[in-house]
Amino acid sequence: LVGSEMCIRDSINENNVEVKNISYTFSHTFGKESFAVEKYELKNGLLSFEIPIELGASWVLIYFDEQPALGYKIK
Repeated sequence: LVGSEMCIRDSINENNVEVKNISYTFSHTFGKESFAVEKYELKNGLLSFEIPIELGASWVLIYFDEQPALGYKIK
């Protein structure tokens, strides 16, 4: 995820982004059920958080403040 990390870091630094909440959803919930990221850190322009990947999921969408921010295909 190094490329994504750089992209997020650059965007946060350039736009002075303040993320108030992070959530995510998996393919098997069809976007109808989202989960909150309880612990995250924004330090020196780097937003750090962890998401547990669920078995059977083919993609994950990550939201910052209820807006889609990142999407990953899971193999």
